Amino acid sequence: PEARILRVALLACMSEVLGQRERRRSRVRDLIDFHYGYAAVLLHRRPGLPSPCDRVRQARWRTVATGLEHATVAGHTSLGPMHVNLLRAHGPRLHVVHRHEAAVPLERLVREAGAIAGISGGFTLSSAMDIEAPSDHADPVGLLLRDGEVCSPPVLRRACLLDGPRGLEIEIVGPVGLRVELAGVSYTIEGCDDEAAIARGPAVFRRTAGSHGPAHDGWSLALLGTRTIAVARGALPIPKAGMVLTLPAGVELSADARRAGARVRYGLPRAAQQGVAAGPMLVHAGGRGPIDLLAEDFSPAVPPYTFAADETAGQNLLPRMVAGLTASGALVLVAIDGRDFARAVGMTLAQCAELLEALGCVRGMNLDGGDSKRMVVEGRVVDLPGGQLEWDRSASHPSAMRPVYSAVLLRPA
Repeated sequence: PEARILRVALLACMSEVLGQRERRRSRVRDLIDFHYGYAAVLLHRRPGLPSPCDRVRQARWRTVATGLEHATVAGHTSLGPMHVNLLRAHGPRLHVVHRHEAAVPLERLVREAGAIAGISGGFTLSSAMDIEAPSDHADPVGLLLRDGEVCSPPVLRRACLLDGPRGLEIEIVGPVGLRVELAGVSYTIEGCDDEAAIARGPAVFRRTAGSHGPAHDGWSLALLGTRTIAVARGALPIPKAGMVLTLPAGVELSADARRAGARVRYGLPRAAQQGVAAGPMLVHAGGRGPIDLLAEDFSPAVPPYTFAADETAGQNLLPRMVAGLTASGALVLVAIDGRDFARAVGMTLAQCAELLEALGCVRGMNLDGGDSKRMVVEGRVVDLPGGQLEWDRSASHPSAMRPVYSAVLLRPA
């Protein structure tokens, strides 16, 4: 009966999607993902099978380096076939890497950095279909902090994995409190998407607020990454992956600051050396709380669109990469394979949260998943890459994998 319901739902939903013009490609992909995954769950369902959480609690860890353990958990569960790789690191130092080159294997990034393991990191624009110049498909979405330098500002308020003086942290970081330095002058952002804040001090506006910054009597600067792309008095278009900085009336800009293409430097309100944003938060301090996409600026207006515009309302079983911190401060990384009918159906975000709690995590977040998910241990990829549906696995080839532009590498303490 469930299979018949799935078939009717697929036909009805697909008919509706194909009858419209908006977002047909991504909506069809979501529908296929959903029905493919749950068809696999139905096919492999057996009474008495352990849950995925029971499976990971029984994981057999092996030491691969000082302070680093690895485990692979595979087999049938109550939620379908499962293939998951786990890393548990005690006192590691993180090293964030971002490359724009199109074909840099994660194994090479790990080797070149002298790291002991590595995973794919935060979101990029690679999945967006409407990238606007001067943006590039490899550009990071949200905070990217490397060796104390903000390479990409926290335009969006999202969960971040941070490494700083206090050790590893998973916290939500946004633009309020961010210092913006331009032509030797520093401005601290006091408001976000709030027109009333313009009179009080520097404020920023993102695509969550609309396509243009507000009309006002002061200067506006369109910021994309570490450059200004436009400067004018009054309203300016907001870059899709950037923001418009507004200054109160009476605050003047030097000739250098008014030059489009000027370099922008940023300072976080907290001390950290390495950091990468993704989200959403899955496990909050004090226990697993609600997954609040809107609170982390996941909306159809900003990238990535995977969550806010998901045709299945968050119920897709997908390949995922998640990170968590235990009460003792150990870092737990989980590469969850999916889109493999026989070996791995994937998980929802809510199921990922349950998995992190089963591994003892008191904080947890989602990282970039899908066909960007990758984990390298002992110099080799240990997960099942290739996040697109594969009807013939023998035809797959590593060159068909999506490149990893953003990565988090683990170095010994």
